[in-house]
Amino acid sequence: MLKDIPKLPTNHQKMESVFLDNPRDSTYVGLAKQYSKATLKIEETHGDKAKLIGLSFREMAFTAWSFLVFVILVVALAFCNSGG
Repeated sequence: MLKDIPKLPTNHQKMESVFLDNPRDSTYVGLAKQYSKATLKIEETHGDKAKLIGLSFREMAFTAWSFLVFVILVVALAFCNSGG
């Protein structure tokens, strides 16, 4: 879930200490690794959501076709019972 995604610290003092107390190249490499982890986690979550959406569309199509068959059968039975 969203709470499991790695996040960068948002505290102002922590951010200053990260940028000011460490060499710039190591800071950027560390940030890139954090963003990479977060991006992979988000892409995985989006893939799972896309699968669920695909399954739900398939289920809705099945339900619609089943309802259509039901209506046709009800109309046919009503027509047959009316002596037509």
